Amino acid sequence: MPTLPAPSGDGPSTGDDSNPADYGCIAGARLLVFSGNAHATLPLVQILNHLGASVDLVFGERPVRDPQEAQDHDVLLIDTDCEDGLELLSDAAATPGGPPVMALCSNMTKEDEQRLRDLGADAVQPTPIMAIAPLASALARLLKRRDHEPPVVPSSAEGTAAAASGAGCALRSLIRIAGPDQAVSLLDEMHSDLQRSLRELRACVNACDLAGVLAQTHILIALTGAAGADRLQRLSEELNRAGHDADQDRIAALSPRLEAGLSELLSEIMRERRRLTGESGT
Repeated sequence: MPTLPAPSGDGPSTGDDSNPADYGCIAGARLLVFSGNAHATLPLVQILNHLGASVDLVFGERPVRDPQEAQDHDVLLIDTDCEDGLELLSDAAATPGGPPVMALCSNMTKEDEQRLRDLGADAVQPTPIMAIAPLASALARLLKRRDHEPPVVPSSAEGTAAAASGAGCALRSLIRIAGPDQAVSLLDEMHSDLQRSLRELRACVNACDLAGVLAQTHILIALTGAAGADRLQRLSEELNRAGHDADQDRIAALSPRLEAGLSELLSEIMRERRRLTGESGT
């Protein structure tokens, strides 16, 4: 992936007189930008180069993220207006030990900002960029936070699977609270409820049944929340909003991701059940 060269001259005109020296921690930072439109992203890249950052750009209608490549960068900036922007945001936010994520959104409303934060954005930046200072301040905060946070690395395949569903330690915490006499029945009930709701959701999506999508996502918001699967709960909320908006394109884009995550959660629940029954000898 090429690193874009710094622009010649004094940098872009941004309507303010910000000095790169005011944001020294940005100089030398490695930033990875995902965009659906390279031409529209050029002013942003120029500003980042003006601040002394090294910028890698991935663009296209469906920009593809290499998880290992993302780990080599200090901050990810994701254009959420591109076709897979929200999926990239959600996946990046759920990656253990990944860099902080800044979501870029055009014509952003307060509702848009809250939705992006719900999906895991560490910072949200409206576009087009009208001034350097707000962007630079937000980047500086993300870089300082990353410098003070130890990396989180999954210890096994199970740890990676837990991160994919977003449940992980929360599920085992529920098992401890339930106690040895109730834990297996709790997992069985949770597995049955999730499996039934997943089956109903698939049928409703395939039938373009908006009322059914709304009903099942309400159930899934509660079930995934109870399981501690925060990422899946956010996806359920996002799919519910798409149902309220009667946005079939968003429903079609979100439902496969939610279904895949729920399938993984179901597998995770069964792994926990096998672990419990193996230890108890039942």
